[in-house]
This record gives sequence, C-alpha cells and structure tokens, in this order.
Amino acid sequence: PVKDISYKISLINWVESVYIKNDYKNTIIVNVNEHIPAGIYLGNNALLFNQKLQIIDYIKEDDENYYKLIKISGKYSLINSKLLLNSIPHSLLNKVDKAMYISERRWDIILKNGLYLKLAENKISDSLENYIKIIKNISNDELKKIESIDLRIPNKAIIKFIK
Repeated sequence: PVKDISYKISLINWVESVYIKNDYKNTIIVNVNEHIPAGIYLGNNALLFNQKLQIIDYIKEDDENYYKLIKISGKYSLINSKLLLNSIPHSLLNKVDKAMYISERRWDIILKNGLYLKLAENKISDSLENYIKIIKNISNDELKKIESIDLRIPNKAIIKFIK
C-alpha cells in the first residue's frame, strides 16, 4: 500500500518528488517536494509552469498569489522561455511583469513600472545589462518620462519618450 500511496501522490501536478518510508511498527515518514513556480504562460488559459517548463496548474491570470511571477506570451514562448528566464539578472527579475515572444525569434519585456524593453534576438543578457547601465544614470523622474527602450543593437539604446 505504501507504493500505491506514493504513486497516487506523485500524480499530483504540484508534486516534484515523494518519498514514503514505513518502519512497519508505528512510524510513517512522508517527504513531498513541490515544484516551484517560475512563471505564468498566457495562451488560451493561464498556466503556471516551473523552471523545467512543466505545467503545474491552471490559474486565473489575475491570481494575486502569483503576481510576482513573470507572465509570458507569444507563439512558442513557453518552450523558448528558459533562455529568457536564465538571462534576466536577479536584480531585475522581480521588476519584470510580462515578456512577449515576438515573431518567434526575440523577446520584448514590460516592466512593472510600465516601461517597455525591446531585447536583442541573441544576446538577451547583454541587452538587459545595457538597460541596467542606462537606468543607473537616469533619475526616477526622468525614467517616468520614458515609454520604451530599444536594446536590440549591441551597446546602443533607442529611447522613446512619452508624448
């Protein structure tokens, strides 16, 4: 029966691994490791996924329990999101609201402050490092006047201001 219980628990989407040990006297040890959500895929449904890009659960797009997670969209975005997620510097990760996979080849990002970033096709990390260098030299008041920053050209940025 312990194997049956272990198997049934392992079928739950949230469960990454399960370990059950029975000493056949009076103790049962149960250890369950859950998947850690990495983001939300926005397609026909809102799907919670982990770092391995496995779907964990269906959720509501505006579920407040997951508001800190990045939301991704676009054709083939889920299978291409691992590179994006690994390229976002830790200091920037909680500031990203949405990422859109554009023309099945590159990413655009919307930050939680509304700023729109266009990223290079191949060097996502370089684009984001370039953004970090730029904002170090801009005040918060100046940043609020910027609509988007195009970071697709290496070591350059095209800044579009709000009209």
